Amino acid sequence: ATHQSFLSERSLYLLLFNLKDGDAGVNELTPWLENIALRAPRSCVFIVGTHLDEIPAKDRARIDTLLKRAGDMASKFSSKLQIKEVLGVGLKKQLENVNNLKESIYNCAAQYVLEREPVMGQMVPASYHLLDKHIQDLQKEVRNGTREPI
Repeated sequence: ATHQSFLSERSLYLLLFNLKDGDAGVNELTPWLENIALRAPRSCVFIVGTHLDEIPAKDRARIDTLLKRAGDMASKFSSKLQIKEVLGVGLKKQLENVNNLKESIYNCAAQYVLEREPVMGQMVPASYHLLDKHIQDLQKEVRNGTREPI
């Protein structure tokens, strides 16, 4: 798969899984953690269980156990990755833990240092801006029907 080509140390990763999938969802995190550890060591990783707001209150203890299991599994990668947080969020019926997640992401990004240099605020090469403009122009052509999508 090509997604591995886009893994970079200069990134912050959110690994999401559906809490309603139980242990199967947690198990699906392992290959992602392995890939990030191999291709982007020292990266910051957040593990986020989604659909928390769809879990009945009587099942929340099971969810706490599931999140702990995800954290224990992720801790096996702590020598290669910075596992910042493991938490559940709800977005559909009511917002749960979203502000906590946003604050944690912001704090991590603001403090992220690579090779003794803060990552935030680093200059982006001009060629990246040119590439971005070219991609946007291609998108406009496809939307306007003057170019076939690839």
